[in-house]
This record gives sequence, structure tokens and C-alpha cells, in this order.
Amino acid sequence: MAYRQLKPDIRRYQTCALIQFGYLLRVLQHLATGKPDKVSGLCAKAIRKLQAKHFDTHLHAQSFYYMQLAAQIQLGQYDAGLQSLDQLLGCVQAGDFNWFKFRELGLMLMLHTARYEEAVFLFNETVSNPCSEALSESNMLYWEMCCNYLMLLHRAGTVETEPQRGRLPVNDEPWQNRIEPEENMAPYTALLILDWLRLFQEQRHAELRRLSINLNRHAIRYQKLGVQTRSYCFLKFLCLLSSTDFTGEAMDTLAISAMEQLGKVPVQIAQQTLEIELIPYDALWRLIRKMPEQKDRKSAPSGVTHSAGSGSCGA
Repeated sequence: MAYRQLKPDIRRYQTCALIQFGYLLRVLQHLATGKPDKVSGLCAKAIRKLQAKHFDTHLHAQSFYYMQLAAQIQLGQYDAGLQSLDQLLGCVQAGDFNWFKFRELGLMLMLHTARYEEAVFLFNETVSNPCSEALSESNMLYWEMCCNYLMLLHRAGTVETEPQRGRLPVNDEPWQNRIEPEENMAPYTALLILDWLRLFQEQRHAELRRLSINLNRHAIRYQKLGVQTRSYCFLKFLCLLSSTDFTGEAMDTLAISAMEQLGKVPVQIAQQTLEIELIPYDALWRLIRKMPEQKDRKSAPSGVTHSAGSGSCGA
């Protein structure tokens, strides 16, 4: 309705402000209904119209590059997403608040498209910036969380380059004690899953079964809210895995149903915040399945042994 009222003026005057607000209204409609393909297309149109002006329109286009990149992450469009990221980073100085925010999205793009080596490179470069020490608590939590996910991939042999703490603070307090689940459901979910993965990787099965109580409790929160179907399914899947003997056959049997449920709500249409699923759950399952094999190779006499907790990025 609001866009229809603006449409005659947009066509008549074609000012940057009218183009920006008109397209923002249209984009927000599709954001509300979970249509990343529509969002990406409209953002591209808005950017082209702004670029046709004979003066610098970067500030007006910045919001569209940002929303376009978020949509490209959901759609798994790596090359197009990198172009959007380059445009965004070209608008800011290294170390600015938005520089870190744009790089958050860049890291999500790489994790969602399994460009893990590139993700580690971007991560190490970002946290080594002196301005990272001034990040807010919530932003610092995001980078700490990414550090731990990347370290998990490194210990599993998925990436060769080791993530560096850079200027991130050292905090040994358990993740579950640092944030309130009711107020921060997205990061709390990601951190619970991270805890489960690390315990599984270290074969601390008794602790895994105790953690599954919290997983189940948190899954019920999602069920009551009627949202985040993917996270609910994956949390319940991890709870079920915790009740098995962790053999490949038992896990594979449970995975058939779980992956089928996730397939009904692919990440492209799941109405959830991006940070809740830093690495798509389907990819996390493939990582889980490889962990016991990788652990066996490390423990073999001819292999190189590593401490399960060495090189940890915190938590």
C-alpha cells in the first residue's frame, strides 16, 4: 500500500531518496515472507537505478548490497555474494563498525557454501585488526563462536589453516552460562550445538548424554513458539544421537528421518536469522559422520596424535 502511494512520485522525480525508500518497501515485503530470490532481484534493480545517477550513490545503495548479500547467503550464491561483499567493504574504512558487520556476512557466506579455507583466512584477518578489541559484547560473542566452529573444522581435518584468536579475549566460562536462552535464542542454539559437536569429537559420551537434556529443553522452546523448524529438528536429532551407542549404523538410521525433515524446510526458505545456522545442519551431519573415522585414524600407531582440546579458541 505504501509503495503504491509512492510509485507515481518515484516515476516522476527519480530522486535517490525516493528510489531508495520505494525499493526498501518492496524488499521488506519479501523479507517478511521469506523469499530471498525476490529480495536479491529487487536489490539488484535498486542498485542499477542508483548507479545510473551521475554522482556517488554508494551510501544509498549500501543497504541494498547488504540485504542482497544476506539473500545470496541463503541461496548459496558464492561468487555473486563475494561481489556484493566487495561493494560493501569498498564503502567503509577497515576497522569501522560496519566493516566488522559486513565481514560477519562474508564469513557466513563462506561457511554456508563450504569455502572453509577462505572462511579461516577472512576470520584471521578480521580478528587481527586492532579495532576488534572495541567490539560490543554481542559482536565479540559472534566472532568467538565462529572461532570455535572453525577450530572444530580444523581439528576434524576439514581445513588446514588454523584459526587464530587474534585480539579476541580468553574466556573459559561455559557457553551456556554466558547468555540467556530466552533473550538470545539464535546464538544460544548455535552454541548448544557447538558444545555437542566438541564433546562428540572428543568422545566424551557421558557428558554428551547430560547435555542432551538441555538440548531437548531448548528444542521444546522452539516447538512452543512454532518457529525455527530446522533448528527444532536438528536439536531433536542430536538428542536422539545421544541416546545411541554412537556407532555409524545407529547414527545413519536416525539420520534418514532427520535429513528428510530438514529437506522439507531447506535453509533457503527457512524464516530464521542467519547466525542461528552458521554451518548448514546438513553439512554438520556430514561432519559428525566423519568424526569417529577421523578420530580412529589419529589414534592409530602410524598416525600423528593430537590433543582433543589443543588449540581451542575459548569456550
